Amino acid sequence: MVKKKLAIVGAGNAACITAMTNHLYGVVTGDPAGNGLYDPIDIYYDPEVPISRVGQGTLPGLTHIMSQVLGATFYEKENYFKGKLKSGVLYENWGKSGAKHFHPFIMSHIAIHYEPKQFSKAILECGLFNVIEKNIKDPEKEIDADTIFDCRGLTHKQYLENKDDYLPVINPLNAAILAKGPYDPELHYTRTVATPNGWTFVVPNFDSTSIGYLYNSDITPRNRAEKNLTKMFDVEPDGHLDFSNYVAKSMFRGERTILNGNKLAFVEPLEANSSPFYQDISGIAWHAIFNILKKEEMDQMMHYKMAQIQNFLLWHYDKGSKYDTEFWRYAKKISKNTWERDMEFLRMIQHSRSKGELEFYNRAGDPPEDVYGQWHANSFKNWDRLI
Repeated sequence: MVKKKLAIVGAGNAACITAMTNHLYGVVTGDPAGNGLYDPIDIYYDPEVPISRVGQGTLPGLTHIMSQVLGATFYEKENYFKGKLKSGVLYENWGKSGAKHFHPFIMSHIAIHYEPKQFSKAILECGLFNVIEKNIKDPEKEIDADTIFDCRGLTHKQYLENKDDYLPVINPLNAAILAKGPYDPELHYTRTVATPNGWTFVVPNFDSTSIGYLYNSDITPRNRAEKNLTKMFDVEPDGHLDFSNYVAKSMFRGERTILNGNKLAFVEPLEANSSPFYQDISGIAWHAIFNILKKEEMDQMMHYKMAQIQNFLLWHYDKGSKYDTEFWRYAKKISKNTWERDMEFLRMIQHSRSKGELEFYNRAGDPPEDVYGQWHANSFKNWDRLI
């Protein structure tokens, strides 16, 4: 059997996750006989292009792949990307009561917080990939490969210039203010704190905390958002992001190129939804690499994955927070008639109520009826309990 040649353009989170996933299942695991299906994967990247500082949290599935591919552990010499334990997500001020609510990961399925620059460095230097320093402008003209994953990212300006290639994803947020806080040795989870103007993530680093104040700039002026950030978290802003929530009309470009990362889609970071989506795209792409499905069928699969992300996040906003503000009234308004019209979503809510948490945890593997997109029935059970 002739092995497939894959190339990846970029070195950010999406490129690294795409590289690991395809290496594990195409180079290491391969076919049922254990024969590799891909040649070693090429990674093209431009060292002058900075790695984004955001996107610092995983779900347990990615942590598993990081360990399998890189041999990463929490031991200092094997913690290649400064990973910190992520034992779950603490929701603060969400729901009508505003009570704190912890969404745990079971001890055998932990996640991590990490530093994106260190993650990229670990992938580029691990020796598993052919790394080529080159600024690629036209992948199909410049790269000799059977399949190319374009993970070069997309700035907000580039998105606006190419808006006709994308579809909107319904979400109430479009801006973020970034800041650094002091190191907190007790913080081993993501804090997800509802604010009057949106919500804020607080993520532990090795020597600090990363803070991202998310809001809607059409509702809240930047200066007012900055004042609230400083008041609630006692930090000063050191970065700003404007963004749109979108998904490409097609995950394919040209004859051989598959989009991933921000080149394909972007949604605000509630529930650390991006890394599982990047993994899902690598899985869907398998059908393209081996000519199993038509492109239209794979685009439909991709769009449904994004619709699941959209609806799960909007469910959170629809249930509100302790704040009765213009932002939260707007968030609830645009959430109406979204998740409520998704019959599979409604089935999962009812299914999650049918068993206790331990019953779900003790079921072998992840039966399809226990999973909606990247979420397990226990995720529904946890949030349903809060609201």
